[in-house]
Amino acid sequence: MELFVLCLLIISSSLGNEILENEQKEFITVVDFKVLQYSFPSPKDEKEATDTGFYNASAITRPYGFAIFKNKVFISMPRLETPVPFSLAEVTNEYTEKGPKLRAFPYYEIHKANDKVSCDNKIVSVFRPNMDNCGQLWVIDTGRILGTQVCPPKIMAFHPQSGKILHKYTFPEETFIPGQSMFSNFVLGKSSSCRKNLFYITDPRGYRIVVYNQATKRSWYIDNPAFRPEDQYIPVTVNGTLFNFPDGIYQINLNKTHVIFHPHASVSEYAIPLSLVNDENVWKHNPSAVPCAVTHLGVRSAQWSASAIDKTGNMFGCYTTPSAVYKWDTSKPYTIENQVLVARNDVTLQFCSNAKILRDKDLFVMTTRLQNSDTKSYNPNEINFRVLKCSLDGLNSGRDCDFYFK
Repeated sequence: MELFVLCLLIISSSLGNEILENEQKEFITVVDFKVLQYSFPSPKDEKEATDTGFYNASAITRPYGFAIFKNKVFISMPRLETPVPFSLAEVTNEYTEKGPKLRAFPYYEIHKANDKVSCDNKIVSVFRPNMDNCGQLWVIDTGRILGTQVCPPKIMAFHPQSGKILHKYTFPEETFIPGQSMFSNFVLGKSSSCRKNLFYITDPRGYRIVVYNQATKRSWYIDNPAFRPEDQYIPVTVNGTLFNFPDGIYQINLNKTHVIFHPHASVSEYAIPLSLVNDENVWKHNPSAVPCAVTHLGVRSAQWSASAIDKTGNMFGCYTTPSAVYKWDTSKPYTIENQVLVARNDVTLQFCSNAKILRDKDLFVMTTRLQNSDTKSYNPNEINFRVLKCSLDGLNSGRDCDFYFK
């Protein structure tokens, strides 16, 4: 009898894992698009954007990031490969068959990068916005259009309702490589003041972490071989399509003691102590000053794209293959055994471009089918871009995404 029960337990355990591997988790849709549609202040503005090469109605542009404030959803579209009339937008309530239209945020004129105005007074190209705990919308403007460094990178904060500029800082020339650096992602450190934030910024093409101290209005960067792509992992497969994605340090997260990060072209996860990263004096004369400061945590079976960490130290990361979300408890060793599959969907989770934990209870992700952008094979009659969410309770318990423990 005992042997029978033991065998039954083993079979049940094995069957449970098999079901989880094949189960298609349904995330809750926040907003989705077949193609992005831009709402212009006037037909004259639309014509001008078309004539100057900043808009092509037939081109499919890809979003990279999002931010959410109350009932507002902000979307960012960096000016990389296709014409983009404005790089930061608010999702409107004006819907068409292709999805909701986008309206320039904070206003259209600030995005007119072809105007002869100072770099301080415009938004050139934004990758991924973030809200802080004080209700400020932060963006990092790379200053690049189609590879050309039009302006130096800068960081800006906006009031998410009025659009008022609350903070602005231009990065000094020693912190970036013109025409190469791409400040594409950032996280904010915990702060007791809305004016004393610390920002940790990834540069996947300049291969560096850039730190900005809002209180002192100073910035510095760190260089390390771990920030670079690994050649064998530049080819990546998403939904059966193979393409090259040569990004170095791609995602950055914080726990209580470390900056945790990974390049996209890698299967490794790394960490560096926050106490070192935050000390400008360590790096200001030599960005490579402490090469042994970076710890290699371990490896996974494929590339990760976006990831986010919750207040308990659980990191949720998006695999490129399969199209799935895995969880890692950062208090445990970074091993494949400790990376637990919590969600898979071969349709809706194709390449997570951005991930956030919001309100300490939900995982939000933006998925963009990057493989179709690289191969120019987007189908404008299918949903291509999504902002999705799932409750942490639903992910951790294997229940539906609208499940919350009381």
